[in-house]
Amino acid sequence: MTQKALLIPYNSQGEIFIQDRRGHKPPPWGFFGGGIKVGETSLQAILRETKEELDLDLLESNLEYLGEFPTKFYDQEVERSLYLYRTDQVEFTVLEGAGGHWMTFAAAAELMHEGEKLSSCNPRSRRSSGLKELDHTSVIDSMKHYWVQKLADGVVMAVLLLLLLWVIFPSYVHADSPQIAGWVPFWATESGVESVIENLGEADIIYPFVYEVEGEGDIVAKADLDRGVWKELLDEADDARVEVIPTIAWFDGDAIHEVLSNSKKRKALISDIEDLVDDNNYDGINIDFENKNAETIDYFSRFLRDLNKALGRDTLTCAIEARMRPEHRWRNVPATISYANDYKAINKYCDWVEIMAYDQGRADILLNEQRRGVPYSPVADIDWVEHVLKFALEDIDSDKIMLGIPTYGRAFDVTVAPDWYRDYKPVASVEHSRAVVLANDIYNVPIGRTAGGEAVITYFPEDSVWKIFNALPTPAGTPPGFEAAAKALLVANLAKVEIPVRLLTWGDATAAEDKIDLAKKYDLKGVAFFKFDGEEDENIWKLF
Repeated sequence: MTQKALLIPYNSQGEIFIQDRRGHKPPPWGFFGGGIKVGETSLQAILRETKEELDLDLLESNLEYLGEFPTKFYDQEVERSLYLYRTDQVEFTVLEGAGGHWMTFAAAAELMHEGEKLSSCNPRSRRSSGLKELDHTSVIDSMKHYWVQKLADGVVMAVLLLLLLWVIFPSYVHADSPQIAGWVPFWATESGVESVIENLGEADIIYPFVYEVEGEGDIVAKADLDRGVWKELLDEADDARVEVIPTIAWFDGDAIHEVLSNSKKRKALISDIEDLVDDNNYDGINIDFENKNAETIDYFSRFLRDLNKALGRDTLTCAIEARMRPEHRWRNVPATISYANDYKAINKYCDWVEIMAYDQGRADILLNEQRRGVPYSPVADIDWVEHVLKFALEDIDSDKIMLGIPTYGRAFDVTVAPDWYRDYKPVASVEHSRAVVLANDIYNVPIGRTAGGEAVITYFPEDSVWKIFNALPTPAGTPPGFEAAAKALLVANLAKVEIPVRLLTWGDATAAEDKIDLAKKYDLKGVAFFKFDGEEDENIWKLF
């Protein structure tokens, strides 16, 4: 039996902090922690793992022992030693995976693999560890509110879809206006969905982000769409004559290849998707298969071809990762370049395509050089987005492209060395609403605008010893939003030392407006926002 020690950060708002593993290892979401090594106690293991994964130097006194929880995980027996860590720390330095997120027990339960949920098992024992023990039922009882919370969230999402799709009629849409679409993730809070409902009439298309593929091709619903508020949602959308196109997401490249390269499994998946659309009277399906291997390219094209045929008149759309020209990716362009998506085939078999033109980071080496005067790791620089778009337009028709627009941000810890900003360590995903609180209420720093059009702030975190440099005057000529970075660079140059500073850039209404203008410039079908969940800049809705 495998033994693991897992950490549950828990704040005063009743939220837990879980790991986002998408694109790194399965399952996509889980607790921080890992295996207990030979000779280790569970306490020693959790202290080591939290240092390795969250850069936390915890003590025994910081933790509350919940007990040992046996479970079954991918057909393997696992014994989990769970430790609660009470904290109101807003951000963590996540060293493994794609990041981490604070969320309610209900939202976390929807995301996690069945074997990782607290509600999936009972404690076997409570080994004395010198820690204050917390009754596990206080945690598990919170999980029991899972269905209540989900139904409440779904109520608001029902009306949300109705409103967002109201503008579907051509008579309501100006001929020169791009269509407005957006993904509404199933983990959105009730109040977040309510805020979308209030603006629903401003959008044309909605993608309920509710399905994922697991295992060897099993489609799993993250919400029950056949009853309660979800059924009401679909009924109202039908009455309003609006399109509902759910997303089927898959993030395991090896599993994708295993299924799509096997004729029998591929046909079974297509049949399941066809049944899903027909049985629920959806207007179509949105395929979002990410992290595919290059060897899968032809199998994916074949899958889209056969799925298109199976769906008949129902809509098939495909969300694809952004692609840059080779000289933007490599200093020495390789002789052979392999891609996982055949743009020409996707253009042929899909009714339209959502280009996920976000999560740029440090991927574009030419723009990295052009913007090097300040810290630079954007979510979606407008020049990068246009570059990605123009490259895609060589193979995909403009009237088939929905340009992806982010409503969130990314935080990085930047190493400021003499004369340059050197290393960028990912910290967290940050929503617009949280970014504004960080700027205005916590760090009292101005929100600036990057050369790429995004909102930006830099600051020294509360636990940083370097925050004493806040007292320094801002160097002349510093662009708004980069004050802390400029001060760090000043000291680094004078003292020949390296200083960490936090960089946060995000997509707000101003950044979104630039990208909508880009869609108009190239006469695209429309734009697709990731995501609408109440955390986006409310002024985005005024752009439509």
